[in-house]
Amino acid sequence: MRPGATADWSCSCATPARVLTQIAKVDGSVGWVVMIGSFASLILGRTPRRLFDHLRGGPDITVAGAAAPGGTAEVFDGGYRVRGVGRSPAV
Repeated sequence: MRPGATADWSCSCATPARVLTQIAKVDGSVGWVVMIGSFASLILGRTPRRLFDHLRGGPDITVAGAAAPGGTAEVFDGGYRVRGVGRSPAV
C-alpha cells in the first residue's frame, strides 16, 4: 500500500479502508476475512524500503501476526461506548 513502492499503480491507505468498509457493510464476516487477508500488504507497505526489498526477495514468504484487543463495549445513548486499548505483539 506504499504509493509507488512496487508497481506503476498506487493508492493511499484510505482507499482500501473505504473499500473494506463497503464490503463489511454488505457482509461483516466477509469484511473480516478481507481485512485479515489484506493485513500483510498493509504491514509490508509500511516497512522501510531496504527491509521490504529483502522480504520480497522471493515468492514464498509468509507474514503472520496476532492482535489482542482489550477493553469493553457498552450500549450507550443508542450507540456504543468502547473503552480499552488494542495491543498487537511485534510481527
